[in-house]
Amino acid sequence: MPPRATVTPIALAVLALLQEGPMHPYRMLHELRIRGQMASVRRSAGSIYHAVTTLERRGLVATEGTHRTGRRPEHTAYVSTEHGRQELRRSLAAMLRGAGTDPSTLATALIWIDMLDASEAADALRERVAHLQKALTTATSGDAASAAAAYRAHMLRAERDWLVELVRRLEQRPLRKDSERCHEPDLADLYSSTRVLPWS
Repeated sequence: MPPRATVTPIALAVLALLQEGPMHPYRMLHELRIRGQMASVRRSAGSIYHAVTTLERRGLVATEGTHRTGRRPEHTAYVSTEHGRQELRRSLAAMLRGAGTDPSTLATALIWIDMLDASEAADALRERVAHLQKALTTATSGDAASAAAAYRAHMLRAERDWLVELVRRLEQRPLRKDSERCHEPDLADLYSSTRVLPWS
């Protein structure tokens, strides 16, 4: 069985943000808000602090130092450790691969997909597509007359087709980095169009 992600979506976001440099939790929250990514991680400031504490306990992040700006309270900045960088890539690939998980997990992984090499991301998504195809075959092999069964088959087919197109794009060009990125697909994009892609 392929390895599973060992960090939550919010912890993945923390690790990804720390690849940009030292940050304190409040700034992480600010960055997620201004980038429009709070809806994907679905968490509050308290959740970010909890994620940082858990990651530090696991040795995935470390304290960089305590700073004060003007009259504001002191805050502690964190950095990613080498173990944290490795776990980010491993868990990100696992989230991309993980068919059958909460769709919001895939949406979160897609935000940070450029943390992986294009070939690594494509390999993970091919596995997801294979799982989706199996699930679709099962969903359409029995009684598909009910609205629930038809809905599930439609959603599986839509995700599969969208990801097949995404893999094709990954094979054609490398992922863009933060300074070059266009709009990442949100959950509505994922299920409504095979043409709304980060590289469109």
